[in-house]
Amino acid sequence: MRIVNINHKGGVGKTTNTIHIGAELHNRGYKVLLIDADNQCDLTGGIGIKNTTYTIKDFLDNKGKNVRLSSIGENFHLLAGSPDLYADKYNRQELQNALGNSHFDELYDFILIDCPPTGINPHFVTSAELAICAVDYVIIPIQADLYSIKNVFPFSKKMLALKKYNNRLKLLGIYFSNAIDNTNVFSDCFTKLKEENPNYVFTTYIRKDVKVVEAALEGMTIFEYNDKCRAAEDFKNLVTEILTKIENGKN
Repeated sequence: MRIVNINHKGGVGKTTNTIHIGAELHNRGYKVLLIDADNQCDLTGGIGIKNTTYTIKDFLDNKGKNVRLSSIGENFHLLAGSPDLYADKYNRQELQNALGNSHFDELYDFILIDCPPTGINPHFVTSAELAICAVDYVIIPIQADLYSIKNVFPFSKKMLALKKYNNRLKLLGIYFSNAIDNTNVFSDCFTKLKEENPNYVFTTYIRKDVKVVEAALEGMTIFEYNDKCRAAEDFKNLVTEILTKIENGKN
């Protein structure tokens, strides 16, 4: 199962959330691969991997053959990012094709892709498009502010137009991240979006927690750093909801 956390807006927690969703899936016994498709390589650094000699650029250039992955743990691996990755040098289905050649779907239960906050451009390929055209599901993290709420569905509509390159593509849902849940702003935004779009808005949201920042500075997952903090509990609940939505979608 391939999933991308994506939003054209920065600062909503895509990379951090990808790490912790992947870590919780691994904690539950799933085989997990993280792919860093951002040339800032924040996922690679955030998971504590340094000095990699094989990156996503090598993976794409070699069309998914002769792969070397970085190990995070047993059955938990990373395809590292590259500062030299320029998505516009590839076609939209390049990552999709390379993943097919690699046979990763036979080796991993979940493949999670992280990409920068780039949009969808009709004139050139972005890293977001490489990822969208390669996955089964998209999940969109947003924050409780007017612009995030206003733009999320227009963005998802543009994203789903890429089904012509990837007929497996589905929007799994939208969830709030970095939430300050004791404010009227959050309560109003969450209630409004959930009532208007009950099938697409996750019940779970990720509360703002300094422990997430501290874990990133240590190159650790939130579960390694503090398994009892509120963000760790939120990520556990989010993964449960993701798995339920995927299972329900199969029926």
